[in-house]
Amino acid sequence: MGTTQLEFTADELLADVDIAKPLVVGGTVCHGGFGDDGVYVSPQTRNRVPAIHAWQAQRAECFGTGLIEVPLATWPGQFPNVAQARFLGEIEYWCGQKSHGAELLAEFHELGA
Repeated sequence: MGTTQLEFTADELLADVDIAKPLVVGGTVCHGGFGDDGVYVSPQTRNRVPAIHAWQAQRAECFGTGLIEVPLATWPGQFPNVAQARFLGEIEYWCGQKSHGAELLAEFHELGA
């Protein structure tokens, strides 16, 4: 593997890249900014990007294979789904109004169908 750094402190992983211009949206200074070339620079990537590349190289050397790619389309859907999340929010809001657990559970599952 050589002398590539594989261990980092929290401060190293959270260090920012120097930016030429901050990212300001609606008068609010946001994380990240722009480099001298005008390209957006993500926050906390001074050492994080090199660390990820080093870890990936070490993993490839140790296991002799590339990264496994799993297409996003094969991932299971969000849980809870949007309708179920709204329902849970309503239950929390009306917590004293509905008291039949089995009925609530059945309604929750119907929203997932």
